[in-house]
Amino acid sequence: MELKLLKREDLPTDIITVSPSQLSMWYRCKYAWKLAKIDGVGREEFKTIGAANKGLIFHAFCQWYYDSAKGRAVGQLSELGQMKALEFVQRAHGTDADFYRVFTIFLAYTEWCAKNENFLAIGAEVETFAPTGLTSVDGRPIYLHGFIDLIATLFDKLFVTDHKSHTNKRWTRSRLYYDHQFVFYWLLLELQGISVDGACVNAANLFIPKSEKDFHTQFTVNSKTKERVPRFERFLLSHKEVKLQFYLDQFLSNIKEMWCRPDPVYTMRLGADCEYCTFRDHIELEAKGMGEGALVTLRARHNTEDFNLIDDEGEVA
Repeated sequence: MELKLLKREDLPTDIITVSPSQLSMWYRCKYAWKLAKIDGVGREEFKTIGAANKGLIFHAFCQWYYDSAKGRAVGQLSELGQMKALEFVQRAHGTDADFYRVFTIFLAYTEWCAKNENFLAIGAEVETFAPTGLTSVDGRPIYLHGFIDLIATLFDKLFVTDHKSHTNKRWTRSRLYYDHQFVFYWLLLELQGISVDGACVNAANLFIPKSEKDFHTQFTVNSKTKERVPRFERFLLSHKEVKLQFYLDQFLSNIKEMWCRPDPVYTMRLGADCEYCTFRDHIELEAKGMGEGALVTLRARHNTEDFNLIDDEGEVA
């Protein structure tokens, strides 16, 4: 199956694009979004560490794994395949303590796939765009933009896949209700007129205990209950379970606030997880007049009614 997807070269040069990370920033702190997207204030980049770093590395291994097996079944890797995977991910992420630990889990994942995987990959980390039908205040068309982790067929049905990872908080169907990255992927295709049969959330537990004797490749052990939990889990979601129109309405409502309102309000939300800048940065920029006209509302916690594309504990979504 070959899909004709919108590429950057297919679009006008003056468009506005909205990605999952941009929506996430808006949900978390509208004032931070203003600094980044309206004022063009740069932010200091830090090396990703901890669970987020492990998740990025695992994503990269999965990208290589499925891209190298387009149109055919995946399975365990040969020694040559392992070397190629290492080389691909090393170019992007370098080598650190997490790199080889995640590689060990990735090899276990390929063994799990050899027994359980029925997907046939069409493409991995597929960049595409989708029209929203909205126009900004200054007359520019607005498009959704994202990199879909995996597009694949399952028994001739089309699925979008979101690779997720964690180290201490297991993914569940109820937890997925509050995470909308896979819905964003789904809508990227639907808004291009491509009918998608469902979404797959591919969850991997990347926790590695300090003691090697406690490390198991196919499962982890809950420290409190001593329950054995599968290291790799998969959730298939259908149209009946995911109300696409509801989520699309929420996305478009927020995009209208971002780009279409003539008098936007930029609420500041305090918290340790403002991923753009610190509270001190906010105050200093406001004092310099860079936040003039912004409504600053002090909140110590998230408004739980807001949608959130990044997990509260910093896990990669």
